[in-house]
Amino acid sequence: MSIIKIVTCGLLITALLTIFGCGESSGNNTSTTADTAGGKNDSQAKALITIVPAENADTYVIEAHNMEGLAGMSITIHYATDSYATPVVTQGAFVADALVAANTTSPGIIIIAAVTTKNFYGSGTIAKIDFKRINADTITTPAITYELIDNTGTVLKKVSQDEPGASRSVFR
Repeated sequence: MSIIKIVTCGLLITALLTIFGCGESSGNNTSTTADTAGGKNDSQAKALITIVPAENADTYVIEAHNMEGLAGMSITIHYATDSYATPVVTQGAFVADALVAANTTSPGIIIIAAVTTKNFYGSGTIAKIDFKRINADTITTPAITYELIDNTGTVLKKVSQDEPGASRSVFR
């Protein structure tokens, strides 16, 4: 079996475990950023993922910025269940050639994972999330937590924001 197939299988297993509930922490609700790989380059350090409101208050866009040589990502979105319900996730063009899965079965949490054998480069839309708004008086921006993974399966960057509405995006 080639090294590419082994790495791809490892990333796929990691993504599936993330999507189906393994690894969800129940720690305190603090915002943290941690870089976990000592040998990454400056371009990878600048990579980030943001969540921004789209043209209406019921839609948010997950955007990738400054990706270089990354093979996988795991994204968790926490949303206020008193504001939104029934999320529908649509895959974006940035991950069109990747294996992407989204789990929306737990109210208040959306998990999106993407892996590729070609690596992610550049910036673009990862996904669009359409919600049913259930409270017109309260609009809370969802929070985002993500991990960026290289082609060896090493987590290069972890960013966590556990409180919905804390800010519109997570920056390093």
